[in-house]
Amino acid sequence: MTKWPLFITVGQVIIFPYYLFWLKNSTLTFSLFALIFALFSFGAALGYHLQQKWTMPIALPIALLGMIYMLTLDVESLYIISVMQVILGFLQGYFRAWHVGQETYKLQVVWHYVIVGLAMVALSTVTIVVPQIFVAIYGFMLVICAVVMALQKCKKK
Repeated sequence: MTKWPLFITVGQVIIFPYYLFWLKNSTLTFSLFALIFALFSFGAALGYHLQQKWTMPIALPIALLGMIYMLTLDVESLYIISVMQVILGFLQGYFRAWHVGQETYKLQVVWHYVIVGLAMVALSTVTIVVPQIFVAIYGFMLVICAVVMALQKCKKK
């Protein structure tokens, strides 16, 4: 199971710039973008803090992250975007706190930077038509990863 956290954290770093482009375009003004992104930060702090006290199967937050990312294809309401920001921040903070506590974290940090660098070089050659497509595809991949993680856990029992 050690490969999944690396795949997910690398994917989040790579996909986040596309998510920010989508968020900026959806909020229309920079001030509104900054305020809505602040919701993400507060949610992440809460998620990180609560992971220390409350645990759930890690596949659940990963699946929810994927579903939130997939929503970028069809959301235009600022209210829904604000709620998405809080949930996305909470889940990312929760997952980050969980990942830091894993035994393989130090090894994965090194590979994380290498893979992110290589992926960003590759993505620099891609013309971005609409960032939602990249974000939604990554969200779908997260849901698939969560299902595979849950199935692997069931097989081990």
